[in-house]
Amino acid sequence: MTKTDLAYIAGIIDGEGTITLSRHHSNQTPSPEISVADTSLRLLQHLKKVYKNHHTPSYVWTLRSNSALALMESILPWLLIKDKRAKLILRDYKRLTPRNGRYTTKQLKQKLALAKRVQSL
Repeated sequence: MTKTDLAYIAGIIDGEGTITLSRHHSNQTPSPEISVADTSLRLLQHLKKVYKNHHTPSYVWTLRSNSALALMESILPWLLIKDKRAKLILRDYKRLTPRNGRYTTKQLKQKLALAKRVQSL
């Protein structure tokens, strides 16, 4: 992927997208997510083609967990609107995520507090 592709994707995410920490099941802890919703299927198909993830076709393009973290890191230099959210997630998410997936009560509270901070930006 070229720097031009990354800058273009950053612009789309700044304008039409979301960078957040999201829970997908009630018992899960928040994990990184990037999504873009748009009325133009062509735009979302372009994102899928350029980024080459294996997401099923839809009108919402979403990356989660490590894929979302990798893209955040790649496009960070070009983000203008969502840069604070991306920086916060990149700085704190892995530090607050135990490798074995088993959270202490303290770790879980810290992770949920991070999600609230991200949402407040």
